[in-house]
Amino acid sequence: MIEEKEIAEIRRIRHQISAQFEHDPRKVVAYYRRLEKEYRESGEFSERKVDRAKRNFVPR
Repeated sequence: MIEEKEIAEIRRIRHQISAQFEHDPRKVVAYYRRLEKEYRESGEFSERKVDRAKRNFVPR
């Protein structure tokens, strides 16, 4: 189970990323889309891996 410290760390990082783009939602989304494109092109984020992860997902 995710601990409070982990959630706080995730929120801190998300806030830090948002601050880099002046908390502008359009800029933040554009950043995440560029990041997704880079992952897809690198092969680290393939549809097969995502499908496999979905099949293996077990809700808590």
